Amino acid sequence: MQKNESTFTKTQLTPIQKLFLFSLFCGLVKPFWLISYFLPPAGISKVIPAGLVIIFLLFLIRNSSIVRINRPILLYCGVTFLSIVFAYNTGMSRRFFLPIIFLAITVTTALTYFRNYAQIQKIFATFILASIILTAFGIIGSGRIIWHSVLDNQDAFGPFMCIVFGMSFFLKDIKGSSFIRTYSKILLVASSCGLILSFARGAFLSFLLLVVLILLQSRRKFRFLFLALFGAILFIIVANTFFPDGAFWKEMGTIFSKDTETGTGRDRTLLWGCAWEIFKDHPVLGVGPRNFGLILPKYLTEEFYRGYHAYGRVTHNIFFQLLSEGGLLTIIAFGLLLKTFFSLRSSVDHLSYDISDISNPEIFKSADPNNLPTSVQADNLKRFSQALYAGMIAYLANGFFYDLFYTGWFWFLFYTNMTIYYLTKDVQSELSYILKDEKTSLHPVRSQTF
Repeated sequence: MQKNESTFTKTQLTPIQKLFLFSLFCGLVKPFWLISYFLPPAGISKVIPAGLVIIFLLFLIRNSSIVRINRPILLYCGVTFLSIVFAYNTGMSRRFFLPIIFLAITVTTALTYFRNYAQIQKIFATFILASIILTAFGIIGSGRIIWHSVLDNQDAFGPFMCIVFGMSFFLKDIKGSSFIRTYSKILLVASSCGLILSFARGAFLSFLLLVVLILLQSRRKFRFLFLALFGAILFIIVANTFFPDGAFWKEMGTIFSKDTETGTGRDRTLLWGCAWEIFKDHPVLGVGPRNFGLILPKYLTEEFYRGYHAYGRVTHNIFFQLLSEGGLLTIIAFGLLLKTFFSLRSSVDHLSYDISDISNPEIFKSADPNNLPTSVQADNLKRFSQALYAGMIAYLANGFFYDLFYTGWFWFLFYTNMTIYYLTKDVQSELSYILKDEKTSLHPVRSQTF
């Protein structure tokens, strides 16, 4: 890291960074879909996000010397390209060529241009702003956003609310940003209401899992239990208000039903069984993105096929989806992405310096203060990491019940975590440089839990 590089001081956003944040906002909120829903001729505006990605590519080419390449992402993109080429129906899969290219460009742009603490904080502020807007529209729409290309049904809105809740729980304690802190507290309540309105059983079960996970790893269990008790009371009041006569609890109670012969249980069992059979017939590259619903009728017996709408169906499980549509190679690539994500989070939690020494002039007298975090900033980096960790747990838990892989949420969580990791590496590099001259050793910080 260059000694004159400002890593932690507040800086102005560059044009490319502003465009990226706007692109992130567009990817989450879909404002051009909102406009075209009420004004159809404006539908052409939907191509604007794609135009932004082209601009990102031009910037990356122009500044190729500073580009940061993420190998796990490139591996996933390469495997997906192969899966598209050898797909069961290439016409269906070809539409994923551009999204895969755009994904690689977007991730590379984030890693290349967001190297400053203040800049990374802006990513979280953008997420909070988008979440406030989406949550409000979803509550107004009774658990769905009719104009949104992803959140137009409860089975997507409920999981998103679960992710928002998990991230907001940690972002509410961020210091130095009243916007993030204040609206994260609002989102804790609002996302719970949105989750209830979605009436999504899988999202509710994932929400409970997330709460238990936070409790088990919390260092202030009594404080958390008090907050959880207050939240549970509020949750019950809202649920009984929107769904009288215990309708919400009756629906959630069917989660634990063991009936696999009728309704959703039969549906999921059938789809997952077919996904496994498809994988066995296409083990290496699967049948290609979004091809599960095209090949599904071949795997249904005549008894099941009668009266059963099979064409275009999805697995309602991201793991079976990747298994059947991407095969073993895609599962390996996805597994590597998850391993990278969770190992990076661990690296951020194990920042290899004693935060109390940062203010010690005897030890850090040769340091450029622009390159070293304050105790508040170091604390916030860990909370950012914890928020992403909670968001990923919520995503994976909901992914067991819903078709979420093509929503883009996974990639947001992944590349944001990567930016924090690279910033942490820069700090460690700076500290190692300083301590080498001062002949002083670092004091490892104990791993931070929830």
